[in-house]
Amino acid sequence: MRKLFVVIFALFLTFCTTLPKPERLPLQSQKVRLFKVENVNEVSLLTVQFEDFQWRWVQTDPLGSPIARVILTKKGWQNDGFIMPNMQAKMLFSGLAVALNSQQPPFKLSSQWDITSNSPHFEIRTPDGILWKVDELEQ
Repeated sequence: MRKLFVVIFALFLTFCTTLPKPERLPLQSQKVRLFKVENVNEVSLLTVQFEDFQWRWVQTDPLGSPIARVILTKKGWQNDGFIMPNMQAKMLFSGLAVALNSQQPPFKLSSQWDITSNSPHFEIRTPDGILWKVDELEQ
């Protein structure tokens, strides 16, 4: 009985942290976009570089130290460099990708997500309950 509970719990955790695969990567009019990202515990800078077949996401703290660095391709999220995997960042980036492309969202997100878009300001509540406030910065 205990083993069954452990297996079910492990499957539950896996289900909660699985991100959807992108259906498409819509073409972007800008090659690079910068964002200020805030949640209860931190403020950070997010840079997104759009290329034809991949989008590179780099999130840094105010001093420039990397928090997350990943690439989104049609196959899904891939780590970029030697930064530890950051599931919260990938969830944030998935929500922001949908907010930036509301006409052609790259993902189908479940109803557990809450995304409010008032460009250039976005609020993204991920399924784990974290509220992210994202403001696009002018270049």
